Amino acid sequence: MAVLSKNKRGARSVEISISGNSLRLAPARLSYAARDVLSRRKQAKSFSCAIVFVSAAKMRALAPGRARRAHTPNVLSFPLGDTRFLRGDIFICVPVARSEARRYGIPVGAYAAFLVVHGMLHIAGFSHEKSRRARISMEAHERAIMKHLFPHSSIHSYLAQ
Repeated sequence: MAVLSKNKRGARSVEISISGNSLRLAPARLSYAARDVLSRRKQAKSFSCAIVFVSAAKMRALAPGRARRAHTPNVLSFPLGDTRFLRGDIFICVPVARSEARRYGIPVGAYAAFLVVHGMLHIAGFSHEKSRRARISMEAHERAIMKHLFPHSSIHSYLAQ
């Protein structure tokens, strides 16, 4: 499934393709999230990403080096663009997303959307690994986007931790 959206001026665009959407995430919500991420990078002209839902075995095969041996990641993102044309691939591990959502007491759809938002922010150049300040900034963006996507969800108590 593909979603294409342009802002009011038509100069900035968002394109999302979804593969294996076994968690049934609403494409319109993901398009909104991508537009929100794009708005947080003023110099960017477009945002394009592929969101792929995969098995645990596929996710471990995709995980780089050490992460492959340590555990199965819940989300991996691979930026492909530059600062003007944000592009990349996001992989969500369905069994891990379901398990973590259950453990945290969060609806699986909201948690999977959070993982997609997390991956989108990485594609846009945000990082939680560079410094404490970068982590705080990225988490603030995640909370703001999720508040618009799921205004009345229990995920907000999880994100507040």
